[in-house]
Amino acid sequence: MKLLFCPRCGDVKKLKVNRKRWCSCRSSWGAYGQCGERAFVGGDAIIIGLHNRDVAEGVNRGRAERTTLRAWMFEKDHPRVTQVTESNEPDEVTA
Repeated sequence: MKLLFCPRCGDVKKLKVNRKRWCSCRSSWGAYGQCGERAFVGGDAIIIGLHNRDVAEGVNRGRAERTTLRAWMFEKDHPRVTQVTESNEPDEVTA
């Protein structure tokens, strides 16, 4: 799972397939492409990854038990994150 973090306003948004998500200050945006694996991001966006298995196990345990989640920040040139500039910014992400 990938999350969009905006360093300007501090917003965190879950990415959606083919649908751009914007932070509150609109300086960062991101979306999954059709495959649901590659993220396309623009502006000041930082992408945070959460280990899917950790999230699923936490949901299965319920809220009564504390769950540790592994997370990391993707570097800008990661193969699963594409930085989009204003000149090629799409309204819909379909790649």
